[in-house]
Amino acid sequence: MDSITYTSLRFFRFICQSQKVFLLYLLMAFFGITGFLYADDVDYEPDNSYYSANMLDHIHTNRQLYPKENEDWFMFYAAEDTEYTLTINNHTANIAIACALFNSNIVNIFHTTTSESISMQRLNFDHDDLYFLRITPGQQLIIGQSIQYDININNTKQFDLYEPDNVQNNARPIVIDDDFPQYRSFHNQDDIDWLMLYGTKDTIYTIKTANKSSACKYTIEIMNTKKETIGPTEEKEIPFRCDNDQIYYIKIFSSNSNVCKNSYYTIQITYETGVLLNTIEGRILDACSKVPLEQAMIKLCNSDCNRTGISIPGGFFIIANIETCFDCNIIIQKKYYTEYPITIPSLDACKEKDFYIYPKPEFSEVLFILKILSGIQADSTSFFNLSHAVGLLQTIAGLKKCPPK
Repeated sequence: MDSITYTSLRFFRFICQSQKVFLLYLLMAFFGITGFLYADDVDYEPDNSYYSANMLDHIHTNRQLYPKENEDWFMFYAAEDTEYTLTINNHTANIAIACALFNSNIVNIFHTTTSESISMQRLNFDHDDLYFLRITPGQQLIIGQSIQYDININNTKQFDLYEPDNVQNNARPIVIDDDFPQYRSFHNQDDIDWLMLYGTKDTIYTIKTANKSSACKYTIEIMNTKKETIGPTEEKEIPFRCDNDQIYYIKIFSSNSNVCKNSYYTIQITYETGVLLNTIEGRILDACSKVPLEQAMIKLCNSDCNRTGISIPGGFFIIANIETCFDCNIIIQKKYYTEYPITIPSLDACKEKDFYIYPKPEFSEVLFILKILSGIQADSTSFFNLSHAVGLLQTIAGLKKCPPK
């Protein structure tokens, strides 16, 4: 599919949502203008479920709610013992906006409805986690009505919306070929940002950064799971070739830390350039305990096997920039779990889909997980909590039976 065809499809969808921009988009399609409304509401769609939530790491302006597609989902990381302020600027008079907050298990922990033009909600969290926001109309909309709003979240410590990520164990996955870069900052002179990606052998990726604070200089180091440093470098575009199929870690820190406090930058990792055509959004869970699994590695094999992703808290993952997929293979890997290959008939079969993988029900695996949880043994390549160990013990004891594969 070429860029004009893809733009036309998005144009048609948006026309169906809002008549206000009909003439503008008609002119754009006629003259072949693409990318004109960068970061407007159409660029964030579809985001009608938590599977396709957008990162709230920067101010989202000109967001719209419509009578039919009337949900916008956002996500952000939050640190405990830190006060956050959620600000919603409602540009539509006399129509309320409803806001609901969820943790990474999609359990509702806060809800409010307001018709104020500017609403500010103070939020505090009792543990570090990924959180989701759902924005909906506070009342029934009729055909022709819409709500326009801006949304932003900040905090008293000037953290970006990926903290805490100062150590390798807290590295945040980054979506390869994502629509938007990650918006990052150094909240103090000692701040370090850690990211991770699932790289495939002999594939060349490019790290692209943009410095939003000219006085600050930062260094980027690329590491594999053996902590072999590929960097450092201060280049704005860094191509690197992966020597194996594995997780690679990216460390970013300031080179002149005395002037980098509260400085900002963006980062994006690309595999191919061009128009992003399709995405797969899914969730990885333990087949026996139904516990979401973080840091599972997902690989899509079509004409090649270079489309990958890593699950975040809540088990969610996104794989971007897929042209077509008929009878494709998805391979899911996580340490202490059996490899899970599945054939899917089409991309539509992988939209908002839950994938269940099976643990190795051996007591040695339980003991190893307990050692990690107690700090006796370090393991930076896997993420577990107590529920994983309890689930394995219940399976071994026959108290919980896994569904058949």
